[in-house]
Amino acid sequence: GHDARLGLGDAAAPADARVLDFDGGASAQTELLLGLMGEGKGLPRSPDPFGGAVVLLVPRAAGKKALPRWAEALTKHEATQGVFKTPYRAVQEGDVAALQTVLDELRASGRSDVLVVPAELCATQGRMLGYIDAVEPLADGLDLQWLPGLGQRVVEVLAEAPLD
Repeated sequence: GHDARLGLGDAAAPADARVLDFDGGASAQTELLLGLMGEGKGLPRSPDPFGGAVVLLVPRAAGKKALPRWAEALTKHEATQGVFKTPYRAVQEGDVAALQTVLDELRASGRSDVLVVPAELCATQGRMLGYIDAVEPLADGLDLQWLPGLGQRVVEVLAEAPLD
């Protein structure tokens, strides 16, 4: 693994700064992300709170257990929302039928602004192009917005969390 210290802006990192220890692989990223966001906190917001939705694309390399764990985290997040609930959905990378079903469901419920985010820290350019090529042909009538991953959200979650 690699040790990393989180430094925000020009602030000097104190000696007792939080240390992230992970090897960077898809399953390690999933553990890190779900460890921080597994209770539904820290997830990205929809581009439109009234007509939007968020779709997380779970990498195949994250393993078979990653998709149900993400689905559970997203369900928890939806339960914490007020009257106006934004749909959050998780789809396994490469599962075209599930992706089509989710996008059709969003379209049918009047959700036209969809934020699509790989459930990884930051997808490479090649992976992002692959995600875009997989999603855009199925998204007729939807306005897609993209984040390259959840890395920024990790920084924001850690910045808000008190040090142990």
